Amino acid sequence: MSGLVMADRLAYRRRMSAFSRYFSYLICVAAFLLIPKGIGLTLVTLLILPMGTANLPVMIKEIDSGQAYTRYLLTLPCSRKEIVQARFCASLLDGLWDMALVLALLVIDALWRHTCTPLGYLQLGLASLMIGWIYMAMNLVVSFLGNVTVTSVFYMISILAGMAVYILVVWLDAPVLQVLSKNPVLLWGGCLALTALIVAVCYGISLKLFERGR
Repeated sequence: MSGLVMADRLAYRRRMSAFSRYFSYLICVAAFLLIPKGIGLTLVTLLILPMGTANLPVMIKEIDSGQAYTRYLLTLPCSRKEIVQARFCASLLDGLWDMALVLALLVIDALWRHTCTPLGYLQLGLASLMIGWIYMAMNLVVSFLGNVTVTSVFYMISILAGMAVYILVVWLDAPVLQVLSKNPVLLWGGCLALTALIVAVCYGISLKLFERGR
């Protein structure tokens, strides 16, 4: 299956230029540096970078619509289950770059601005990881469900929905960190379990859709 994972990652990287990827990282760093009072930090860690984890399934679907990439994979000596598993693994591995940048920004902010407590930084990191996994899993399901238009539209809707929630929270000045600090072990344990369940359900749905649709 490692060959399938590598094939997906190479197809994605050939489609998305290094300039585009590094430019998006530059925007994240600029937002972190220029937007004050911790807003830039939360914007990058909870919205921009987690959404980047959904890039690979959306881009692969675009490649598939023009070049029948997934149909080519079906000619290889591998099962449909392995193709779905490889797509999930490739997305997770690609998302590690975004999570590494989240970690770097959290460390820099802790050493420089001291915006949060150590527990607050840990919570931001966990929230970023979980949001990224959920975005990735949901977009993978849609990429197996519909055509490239449906996949792209869902991706844009998910981005707009995330932005709307973020703007509403900032506008209302909601005490997010204070709420999250209450019984954090139970809260975050439940959130992690829910995230794992969502990813598992999305994987199961993707597998069923792929088996029926081809």
